[in-house]
Amino acid sequence: MTPPEPGCDLFVDAADPDAVLAELSTHLGVPPSYSHLSPPGFEVRVGRNRLADGAGADSDDFLDWPTLVEVSARPGEDLTTFVAALTTALRTAGHRVAAVD
Repeated sequence: MTPPEPGCDLFVDAADPDAVLAELSTHLGVPPSYSHLSPPGFEVRVGRNRLADGAGADSDDFLDWPTLVEVSARPGEDLTTFVAALTTALRTAGHRVAAVD
């Protein structure tokens, strides 16, 4: 049995998931395919946070932030460094970000 791919979720305070997808596409240098990015060794999906209760980006509770970035890494890839770089890029763009394993 193959172990599951390691992954991490990033909750982002951005109201527009498409804008976050574009920002990450530019950061990673890969074109999006619908709501997905596929840099070597990783898969990134950007979409609406289905856990959000409508409080939106003004909430201090990251579970209410409207955008969710789901990251998975193929075995042997450095998920921690990759997620740290995504978090830095999103924070540089002005977003609050919370990473959850």
